[in-house]
Amino acid sequence: DFCLSRGLGDVYKRQVVADSLGRGWAGVLEDLRPFPGRLPFAIRLAVICALTALVCEIYQTPEAALTVYVAFFLNKPDRVTSLILNVAMVALISILIGIIFLLANRVLDRPFRLVATMTLISLLVLFVSSASKLSAIGGTLALILGCGLDALGQVPLGELATRALLYVWLLIGIPAGVSMVVTLLIAPSPRTLVQQALAWRLRLAATMLRKPDAATRKAFTEALREGDAEMRQWVKLAGLERTSPAGDLAALDRAATSSVVLLTLIDIADRDPSARPPKPVGLAIALVLNQAASIFAVGAYPVGVDLALAPDAKRDISPRAAAVLDRLVGVLTTFAEPPPHPAASPASQKAAGGFFKPDALSNPDYVHYAVRTTAAAMICYAFYH
Repeated sequence: DFCLSRGLGDVYKRQVVADSLGRGWAGVLEDLRPFPGRLPFAIRLAVICALTALVCEIYQTPEAALTVYVAFFLNKPDRVTSLILNVAMVALISILIGIIFLLANRVLDRPFRLVATMTLISLLVLFVSSASKLSAIGGTLALILGCGLDALGQVPLGELATRALLYVWLLIGIPAGVSMVVTLLIAPSPRTLVQQALAWRLRLAATMLRKPDAATRKAFTEALREGDAEMRQWVKLAGLERTSPAGDLAALDRAATSSVVLLTLIDIADRDPSARPPKPVGLAIALVLNQAASIFAVGAYPVGVDLALAPDAKRDISPRAAAVLDRLVGVLTTFAEPPPHPAASPASQKAAGGFFKPDALSNPDYVHYAVRTTAAAMICYAFYH
């Protein structure tokens, strides 16, 4: 409560807007900076793209470049989400191919009907996907539907049309199959990503307490902006895997929340000199943070953290600094220890929700997105024809 009462959220929002203006090449270089898991994910994507291109070359399937491009939409940093996306896309493309086949007789050899059908399908798919749980793959679905209808429009019905639909299915099937194999072999588990992120944040916090530089401050601010939503989502995915005990996942969920409180407290101390603990105390806390980061980095989590400060640690410091120090000690000693009888979180109290988002019919942004994207796609379609 002490942290949230500072109202730092508005400060960060204003800073995001300011940072987005006039970034130039410095902003590009900033976007390219490394962070935990970025290099392994890039290597995995490169392997998947190379193997997809190899399969396309071996079997001489058309649209090899587009097939490789689809692989980027089928992979996420963790293996659970990647596998779910791949399986879902293969199932959905099989259903969509059936829909295209049913539409074929009505729209082929009629260019106006073909283009109108492509436009309506794009509008419908993009709206439904953006206003529902399919937002991650909606654009890909619209792309495949459009490609399928366009492919049928260029060949007569019969064997050639069937072959064209097979190639459209392979447009998803090849990268999905390659992605699933590579993901199962080398993709990290969601739990691994959570622990890497926690270790990264604790090391950033320790550096902020010792001697931060400009790069550390930027990375620290970015971590604070991100909050704990992504880490807690990884914890939920780890629960779906059923490869970690429930107690471990509860500890990691608590650690994700504690990391945000910890970063906020350190940010307050960094911005307000009157809230800053004495230098020796800061160094002692930094040492404990680095030790906890090392524990997370090896796949475990710290329990029973003992932050023994000198008896005179609070001597001659302001009440504000004493309050920050007390809160820091409290957060660190129970960093990864969930309460014995945790109250239900707001997220768990909410209803599971349906397929569509709550504002699906009231928010005009979904319609605007569908119209803009469809208009851009159809203009491109007209140009290349």
